[in-house]
Amino acid sequence: MQKQTSRKSKIPALAQLTAVDCDQLLKEILDHSSIGMYLAQKTKIIFANEQFKKYLGCSDEEMAGQDIEQPIYPEDREQWRLDRKAMLAGKRTTPYRFRIQTKEDQVRWVLETVSAINYQGRTAILGNLMDVTEQMESEMELRSIKAIEASLLDAIPVAVLGLRNRRIFFANNAVKEILGWEPEELIGKEGRILYWNPEDYDRIGKRAYNIFKTKRIHKAEISCRRKDGTNIICSVTGARIGNILTELSIVIAIDDVTEQKKAEADLKRSFDKLKRSMEDTIQTIAMIVEARDPYTGGHQRAVDKLALAIAKEMRLDRDKVNGIHTAAVIHDIGKIYIPAEMLSKPGRLSEIEFDIMKTHPQVSYDILKRIDFPWPVATIVYQHHERYNGTGYPRGLKGNEILIEARILAVADVVESMASHRPYRPIVGMDKAMEEIRKNRGTLYDPDVADACLKALEKGFKFE
Repeated sequence: MQKQTSRKSKIPALAQLTAVDCDQLLKEILDHSSIGMYLAQKTKIIFANEQFKKYLGCSDEEMAGQDIEQPIYPEDREQWRLDRKAMLAGKRTTPYRFRIQTKEDQVRWVLETVSAINYQGRTAILGNLMDVTEQMESEMELRSIKAIEASLLDAIPVAVLGLRNRRIFFANNAVKEILGWEPEELIGKEGRILYWNPEDYDRIGKRAYNIFKTKRIHKAEISCRRKDGTNIICSVTGARIGNILTELSIVIAIDDVTEQKKAEADLKRSFDKLKRSMEDTIQTIAMIVEARDPYTGGHQRAVDKLALAIAKEMRLDRDKVNGIHTAAVIHDIGKIYIPAEMLSKPGRLSEIEFDIMKTHPQVSYDILKRIDFPWPVATIVYQHHERYNGTGYPRGLKGNEILIEARILAVADVVESMASHRPYRPIVGMDKAMEEIRKNRGTLYDPDVADACLKALEKGFKFE
């Protein structure tokens, strides 16, 4: 068997340095250190490395024998003495921070540690400094930004709160006015303290989960409880801040809308009352017309019904539909100025009588323009005998010059007239009325309105 030979370690032994070599090495280390170092006895500097002299902008001659307190910023000297004394006594272990003033009067921030050593048989202080000016400037800038943010939040007339894990960690000054709490009273409290009942709290909790999950802004109106126990209606807006994996935090803005909601409710009641009053006025006008001419009264109600069916097929918005309804039930109010014997005359009207009959849109307009409707009722009524190709009366308008409400009223008016009995002629019939609309679609009548009318009739629309 071959005998194994052991390998000698190739790790070099520590160099054996002479005293001269040690002095040279120490000088190299001190001169190339990124930390400023000095040695002082009885407050006088007896040694400083290159980095320390660089911090102060001083030469060897200027540095020799300089008092250690001289470069320290005047306002920081008292605290520097206390911190230095505490560290030398072993009562402080962390670096302390202060400002120094360079030869060119430039102010720099430094961190320092000190220790007592023996130098040539006497006690000396070894100081180590690191320039942290850039870090301090960034920190002060950040503090300034945070102070500005806090000031802005306090200036907002809405209660702003930050919640982390359901507990309040921030509250601006507006919480006192809106919720009755001092900001510091809410810090550390659960968000539940702001809600009137557990149901609201749980409901908002579910919304908060959505905020965490989606980072979208969520809004809600809920009942909140003030410090004095009173109930207020609040508009609450919440949004997530930070990283959901590291910081489950949301910020919420709370605004008291109790008076606003009360005003809205009062306004709605006033509007509903005004609406009922206006409806009563319209029905009264319609009854006056019907009392003088039953045919006209029934005709207006029937036209209203068909006009609304056409508007529904055309999917017009509610505002236009309300305008059409109001105009339809009183569109022939001008006929109260037409002689009664002419309205109920059997047979065809003479040319002069027809010219008189054609004045009723103008008369209707003159009566209705004095009423401040929320819709252009007077104009709709004025135009309901205009025709799409410009052959109507009283102004010969055509196409889009005629309001869409009037174009609908025109078609409904023709269909109802042909489908109903009149003193001057028998019923023409619904079939003939539909044929009239088809034949004159795009000429006398708006094609979209004509199509919507035919569709309503084909679905089984019937007059009462």
